Amino acid sequence: MIYERKQVSEHFNSYEFVCQHCGNIKIDENLINKMEHIFNKLNASKCIISSGYRCATFDKQIGGFLGRHYEGLAADCVYYDKSGNMIPSKIVCCVAYDLGELNGIAKIDNYYVHLDNRQNGYYHGDESRGNSNYWDNPYSYFGVSKQDVIKYTGEIIKKSVDEIAKEIINDKNNQKWGTTSTNPTRKQRLESAGYNYQQVQDRVNEILGIKKQTSSTKKLYLPAEANSWRVYPLDKAPYVGNECGFLRPSKFGGLTYDIIRYVNDSVVVIQTRDFGTVQIYVAPDTGAVIK
Repeated sequence: MIYERKQVSEHFNSYEFVCQHCGNIKIDENLINKMEHIFNKLNASKCIISSGYRCATFDKQIGGFLGRHYEGLAADCVYYDKSGNMIPSKIVCCVAYDLGELNGIAKIDNYYVHLDNRQNGYYHGDESRGNSNYWDNPYSYFGVSKQDVIKYTGEIIKKSVDEIAKEIINDKNNQKWGTTSTNPTRKQRLESAGYNYQQVQDRVNEILGIKKQTSSTKKLYLPAEANSWRVYPLDKAPYVGNECGFLRPSKFGGLTYDIIRYVNDSVVVIQTRDFGTVQIYVAPDTGAVIK
């Protein structure tokens, strides 16, 4: 608990929470730090405290009882955006709810909010409609969408692995996410968008019925004598001219891969480091060994 005037965080000084009746300071440092987190999440330009600590006399005068303000755990405030406009209280409530750091969050009016750092129980209120109105989820209660919040936070909402995998499967021309042979490759496109390539590709394979290798899966051995070995994308026939790259067995003294599945007696699917999941031609006369 802070009882003196000091700069607590980048945007908050303890003096902003002074009791308007007695002039004393008593405010929870953790509350201020959590309000700072909300400030940063909202990309706010300032926050004005209308009521912080309240002495016993003042708290009873305002609310009729001793509450979180008297304990130094609460503040009523309004946040402003970069253009100097007040940020709607329903947006602030949603951001505070998403951060999950404060147990006390309430809408006071269209712009002011009540925030408190109570340790026991929860208070999710709508004081604009009285002191007996509560909500479980501010998005549904206040009719706020994620896009409404993003206008202030600037966040990019990523799709789930399952959604991206289905996009890849349904994109018959591979225009958005590409393949192992496009430039940039699927791996490069997914990773530049912030996705884990292997997780997405594994899900694609799972949906398509391509089983993951198990301990009983056979292995493919490419001999050290082979200078290069063509590999082919899953969506093209494994013919010369359709290759998406070349493996270099001789460079590594031979290469070994787990076989994911058989396309036919001469073509199998493997997972490579550089080209992802690919087809490879391994007829007996190629020198490849499967066992």
